[in-house]
Amino acid sequence: MSLWSRLVNVVRGDRLIGDIDEELESHVAEAVAHGRDPEEARRAFGAPLRQREASRDIRRIVWLGDLLMDIRYGVRMLRRQPGFLAAAVLSLGLGIGANAAIFSVIDAALLRSLPVSHPEQLVLVRDSATGGNFSYLDYLALRQGTRTLSDLMAASFMVRVPVGVGGDIDQAFAKAVSGNYFTGLGVGSVLGRAFASTDEVEPVAVISHDYWRRRFNASAAAVGQPVTIDGVPFTVIGVTPAGFSGEAPGESPDVWTSMALRTREMREERGYSWLYLMGRLKPGGSIGQAHADLASLLVQSRPTSPAAETLSRLNVAPGARGLSALRDRFADPLQVLMALAATVLLVACTNLAGLLLTRGTARRWEMAMRLALGATRGRVIRQLLTESLLLAAAGGALGVAFAVWGSAALLRLPLSDRPMTLGVGLNLRMLAFTGAISIVAGILFGLAPAWRAAQSGATHGSSRVVGHDRVWGLRGALIAVQVALSLVLLAGSVMFVRTLKNLETQDLGFRADHDLLVQLVAERGYRPV
Repeated sequence: MSLWSRLVNVVRGDRLIGDIDEELESHVAEAVAHGRDPEEARRAFGAPLRQREASRDIRRIVWLGDLLMDIRYGVRMLRRQPGFLAAAVLSLGLGIGANAAIFSVIDAALLRSLPVSHPEQLVLVRDSATGGNFSYLDYLALRQGTRTLSDLMAASFMVRVPVGVGGDIDQAFAKAVSGNYFTGLGVGSVLGRAFASTDEVEPVAVISHDYWRRRFNASAAAVGQPVTIDGVPFTVIGVTPAGFSGEAPGESPDVWTSMALRTREMREERGYSWLYLMGRLKPGGSIGQAHADLASLLVQSRPTSPAAETLSRLNVAPGARGLSALRDRFADPLQVLMALAATVLLVACTNLAGLLLTRGTARRWEMAMRLALGATRGRVIRQLLTESLLLAAAGGALGVAFAVWGSAALLRLPLSDRPMTLGVGLNLRMLAFTGAISIVAGILFGLAPAWRAAQSGATHGSSRVVGHDRVWGLRGALIAVQVALSLVLLAGSVMFVRTLKNLETQDLGFRADHDLLVQLVAERGYRPV
């Protein structure tokens, strides 16, 4: 029988049993037609139930059929106790959702590669003595002389600037980039064109897809339109693809300009360090080779600086995840939040394990009956674990909804003076993580109660008191674990509250009451009155 036929028979269920019964009856009828006694013919084929089971196992995938049967039985058992089901799913949903929400932020800010062409080839080039930055002259020397990089791009940090369109001025986030910035990252445009190498210092700008829709109403006439950025006239030449936010996760520039955004002095004097660099390795190149290559070029471009100092200052690191001040600032707090969320989930698992122990004690007669009818302890444990995993799956589904809301809420917290833009929310990575922790949680809170229920069912009647004592011993251990984890959460919560209280009552050195913060938005320079 083909694999496909066996797979189809798994879901046929009662119809497969009916087909087997008809086939057995046809064999009996054929034997009777040849002169055999009906009862003798039936005995020749063996016990009907055993024959039915053996024939069914031959015609289907046994483990898959048993799994579907366990799931159907588990669903029926859980529906019989809706109060227990609701409490279990809600507690699991909160625990799993908290973990999934924080993972979604960690994944977007710390783990995910940039959405560009071949991010594994990117490297970050930093100067430790200047906070990682280089002068424009250093950048030109490295870009023109490198032998290990196919491209070396430069970008300034994102700043808030006034942008004027047709006499109307608003605030937008902008950064100056090199002419090979978009081609080096492998990013094109959905309208107009991206920068070319000849646009290095030309007064041209590329706007983001979101800014194009928000400020220009997604009009094709945006390309070619003149704008003023921080008082400097530019011409819009293109619109980036939707979802592209640059090389720094968490940032979302509205406008990318050429180096013309900065003054000539900043471009021609080595004392201004305002650019950070990102390169792309040539095929077969390594970070070590790139470091040696760029270090020698940097020594040549800085004749007045000691060579040893220049070499020690240069740092070349993998750049697949981009450059992110958000990552440097919030990596440790996010990991602490993840640990706290994991503790919450462990508390929920211990709660459920205790409830399942109580539930298993009430089902001793059922377990004893199943074992008496020939089921093995492994089969009983598998059935009970299936019920636990069904609970975990329902909690995981609810957790996904909590995670989508929670990850968005985390980004709305006033943690920075700039809006944080991260690709959080429903995606395959978050779903995979939620599924994984749901399975782990289901095993954590379901394995010990399932094992104890199988043991108590096997000893029910002969060692009733011993089995009862063991159940209470395991329950006491779970209570001890739950109390310990709750104390950890309580201590962490008290520390956070005290920290927030200290920040609120911090002495600023002046009277902060009745003070106002005023921000003046204007183009560069003022007209005399």
